[in-house]
Order: sequence, then C-alpha cells, then structure tokens
Amino acid sequence: MLKNLPRRHQIVSLTTNGLQQEIQRPRTYFELRGQQSQLDVARRNVQNQRTTLDLTTARLDAGRGTELDTSRAQAQLSSTLATIGPLEAAVARSIHRLSVLTGREPTALTTPLSTPRNYHTATLLPNGKVLVAGGQQDTSTPLTIAELFDPGSGTWTNTGSLGIRRWSHKATLLPNGKVLISGGLNSDFPAIGSVELYDPATQAWSPTGSLNIVRLLHTMTLLPDGKVLVAGGQDNNFNLLDSAEIYDVGLGFSPSSQPQIISDTSPLSLSSTLTLTGSRFRGISEASCGNSQDSATDYPVVQLRSLQTDQILFIGATSWSGNSFTSAPVNGLPPGHVLATVFANGIPSAAAILRLDIPQIFLTNPIKLPGGAFQFSFTNNPGSTFTVWATINISLAVTNWTALGPATEISPGQFQFTDAQAAGLPQRFYQVSSP
Repeated sequence: MLKNLPRRHQIVSLTTNGLQQEIQRPRTYFELRGQQSQLDVARRNVQNQRTTLDLTTARLDAGRGTELDTSRAQAQLSSTLATIGPLEAAVARSIHRLSVLTGREPTALTTPLSTPRNYHTATLLPNGKVLVAGGQQDTSTPLTIAELFDPGSGTWTNTGSLGIRRWSHKATLLPNGKVLISGGLNSDFPAIGSVELYDPATQAWSPTGSLNIVRLLHTMTLLPDGKVLVAGGQDNNFNLLDSAEIYDVGLGFSPSSQPQIISDTSPLSLSSTLTLTGSRFRGISEASCGNSQDSATDYPVVQLRSLQTDQILFIGATSWSGNSFTSAPVNGLPPGHVLATVFANGIPSAAAILRLDIPQIFLTNPIKLPGGAFQFSFTNNPGSTFTVWATINISLAVTNWTALGPATEISPGQFQFTDAQAAGLPQRFYQVSSP
C-alpha cells in the first residue's frame, strides 16, 4: 500500500544550466559530506549493535536473558545493516553528480585538504566556495591555516591565516558575507575569548570584539536582526557554561532608515512567488553620477538564506514599491526554514523567518514485479533526493518505520523505487520523504 508523507527537504534546480550548476555544486558537496557522515554513524552503530547482540546472546545462553531481548537486538542490527548499502549508493551517486557538475573524474574529487586536521570549522561562502579554518593537526598542534575548497574545480587552496591558533571553535556566516569565528582552544589548552572576522573579498582575517567569557564547544546562531547569539560551551576548566552573549556586527545605520517587514508568504512552495509587505522598502536616497543622468538605486533587494545550509539567494522582483515586494518564482534553495531580508540602499531589515516547502508527493503506478518485488513511481522537482520508508504495521509512528533507501530519478522529475524485500510479504506500507 502507498502512503504520502508531508513535504520535507528537497533540492530544486534553476531554469538555466549555468546558474543551476553554480547552485548545485556547493549544495551537492554539502549533501555528499552529510551522506558520508550518516554512513560513518551507521557503521559505528553496526559495531555497537553487534556488541549488544553478542552480550544479549551470552546472557540468554547463561540463563540470565530473554529471547525477546535477543530478538530485539538482532532486529535493530538488521535494520541498521539495511541502511548501509543505500547510504553507500547515495555517496557514490553524489560523487558522480559532483563529477558531472565539475567536469572531473570521480576519483579527482577526493583531493585531500592541504593540511590534515580535525575540530575545525567549514563555512559555505556566498560565492559557493567552502572556508575551512583552524583545527588540530595532531594532539599538540592547533592550526592558524585556513583553506578554500572550490567545488567547481574540486581543489583546495590556502587563504589568509587566522591571527590565533584555535580548535573546537565556532563559525557563522554574517549577512554581509564575512565569516565570524569565536572561542576555542589554543596550543596551551586554555579556552580563548578572541574573535576574528574573515573577509572573502580580501581573503584576510581581522580581530574584532572579544567574548565576555572564554569558551569552547559553544554554539553560534545568526539571529533575524543580524546579530549573533553565542551560548553555552565550556570554560578554561572544562566546566559547562550556562551563559550567553550577543555579537553585534554594527553596520552603523540609523534605525529610522531601516526597512521593516510586516507580513510575508509563509509557508512558501518552491517555484511560487514571495510577497512581502512593510515600510521603507525604497530607502531614502538615490545614486547620482554627478549630472542630470541619475541612476535610481533605492529599489529593494531581497536576500533569502537557508538556515539548514547557509546558502544565500538574491531573488528578482516582478513588482515593488515603498511598502511591498513581489518576487519572481523562488527556486535554488533546499526546503526548510530561511531568513528573508530586505535591503534598501544597502541597509538590511530585520529578517523574517519563512518556511520553504516542496510540492506534495503522490505515489503512483504500483506494480508487483516477477519474483515478488514491488515497484512504484512519483514525480517531483528534477535533481531532488528522496528516501523511501516502509512498515508492515501502519499504526507504528513514522520514526519506527524502516528506511529502505533512496528513490532513483529515472528521468528529469520522474522517480522510481523497487522494493526487492517485499517478496513473500502479504502487505507493506510505504511513504517517501526528502531527503
């Protein structure tokens, strides 16, 4: 039987090949890293679950366990093992997709960092490159070295070095395109309170206001007003912290000149138009070349930023005024929550939080294949990724369904899944999510 799931994450392609590739390269790279991380977690879970199964079996043999405990341990292990193959296939597909987008052999995409490291940060920049900063090369060598990964060429290049060695720090991308890094540990293992800014235009770091409390392993969250919330972590003695503080980028504009968003379209389906209403969308001035040929620049510019991936998209307008903005169809960001910011004369509004949805998924063309396998199809946006789930008990919560693996895009926007495990089952229920 088929069941439709609510809308979830999905990749949406743009209308032109050039723009599509520019958007998809960094997105595919981050997808690949996420899939590799999921695969690593699954493999570690298999090791732990095998140990659990051995222990429950030994307890059963010794008369101190139950067959139910052993059966549950075996079922959990089997369920996790079933995810390994699909995850390996997903990694291989992402590598192949990235190789197509970059015009390189798949083996060329495994180019390592110039400097091996862990406990570093990786930040997606507005230009599609990925900034990797700091980290630890070994147990005694924190790094100042930063590198840029270009998904277009699949290569790493060194960029400006941090002013202070650090690892276990945090980073976030600011609305102005710069990267803020704070805290962490240095070579002497005390927590540090220094904060630095990376400017992609100059590829240089500069110090900025320090944290009020030194900390590592904390969180950094960009807020709708453009400020950054720094919270928690550990102090110099590795004590847990309950304090929080705010970093203000300080753009220097008057609040009376700041655009204000009053209402928005949320949830917003991909490929549909975004409408914003508010005030001061036209700013307070125009540009002039010094003669009568003025060039008006007081029109609003709207930026969308994915909270899942930090991808940034500037959307065009079909109509606008001092208190409204209607966009062209929105594509090029993954579903999920985004920050929508209106810029007028370069002055940003406080962002509105929107939710991007995908078109609803309808499973069609169910068919029983020779040998007992079960197959179905569905349509959605080209280039999307979907996961198929199944159960024989429809009353189970979705979290307890079994992940069977990804659906295959057999042609642009046409997806298909074949369940070879269905042979011999009297019935099975399916649902699809993205990813």
